[in-house]
Amino acid sequence: MYKMYIGLKDKDTKKQKIPTFLAARQIEKTVCDYIGGATIYRARGCYKHENGQVVRENTVIVETSCDNEQVVLECVKTLKVKFNQESIGFMNTAVDTDIQYK
Repeated sequence: MYKMYIGLKDKDTKKQKIPTFLAARQIEKTVCDYIGGATIYRARGCYKHENGQVVRENTVIVETSCDNEQVVLECVKTLKVKFNQESIGFMNTAVDTDIQYK
C-alpha cells in the first residue's frame, strides 16, 4: 500500500493557488493516468518547517495498492512539479491485499 500526502500551498508563494476541489480533480486525473486507481480524500495538514514556522495547509491524501513502486514514484515526481511542492509525503506499507469478485 502506498500513501501520498500532497500539500496545496505553493513552495514559493506559501499560498494555495488552486482551490482544493480543483486540485483534488487534477490529482485524481494524474493518479489514474499513472497508476490506474486510488482512494483520494481531502485533509488538513500541519508541520513545522525547518525555519521553525508551523505551516497549516489543505492536503490531498492518495492511497493505492499499485504493485509497481517505480510507477508510483514517477506519479509523485509529476505531482511535486505540478503543484510546485518542496516535498510530497510518501509511505510504502507492506500489506496483504485481495480483491473479491462475485
